[in-house]
Amino acid sequence: MNRQELINTLKELDGETLEHIIRTIGMEDQMLRQLIMKAPMFQVQELVEEKALLEFNSEDNDDSNDLVYLERGLA
Repeated sequence: MNRQELINTLKELDGETLEHIIRTIGMEDQMLRQLIMKAPMFQVQELVEEKALLEFNSEDNDDSNDLVYLERGLA
């Protein structure tokens, strides 16, 4: 299989499967670093704030994801 065929196959996969592949081949840290370094700073800051809110709320209840999504208008 050549590179383009592999890319076309990967495009058909869902995000969870792609994440599993990245973790399995040991590329999670490298991928995370590359994405963060290329992203605009405001986007990184928003993600850090969202992560902090998720962790803070997870101590209180199991509906923390719903709270974050509602606050960001994503629900």
